[in-house]
Amino acid sequence: MGSRMMPLIIASKAADRLTIRNRPLFLLGGIAPDGAFTRDKKNESHFYEGKVEDGTRIVNYDRFIDKYCSNLSNEYMLGYLTHLVSDDVWMKFIYFKHDMKQRLDEDPRLPDRWHNDFRKLNGRLVERFKCADLKEELIKASTPLTYQKLMVMTWKPLKRRH
Repeated sequence: MGSRMMPLIIASKAADRLTIRNRPLFLLGGIAPDGAFTRDKKNESHFYEGKVEDGTRIVNYDRFIDKYCSNLSNEYMLGYLTHLVSDDVWMKFIYFKHDMKQRLDEDPRLPDRWHNDFRKLNGRLVERFKCADLKEELIKASTPLTYQKLMVMTWKPLKRRH
């Protein structure tokens, strides 16, 4: 998706419309897939299938639901699912519809300009959607105990190398 603020704002607006008991945890789930640091991890965290090059890339959020259906009453997992659905919509109606792959291939400077535009837009998004308090809400969700519990729920532990 375009900027880091967009999935957070989408999660916030979704939480406003749903019956969410733990809003900070829902918001944390709403940005969690973007916490991946490598392309492979991002592909995994976003449940990507298909290829960008041929326009078949999708976010398979049904696979996420199948994998975590027993945890879908958990606000973190619902926020995560919200992120996956919104990224799939972004990919279909922004990225592919506007031939971004071709445009990025033709102009190597486009990614920098594009991301600079999103950085400039973030402040306006915060004003427009009245969400300056989202950082504080996220801080409420990110206690060490919450982090440990979420890691157990969502990811396999890393194997240590000897």
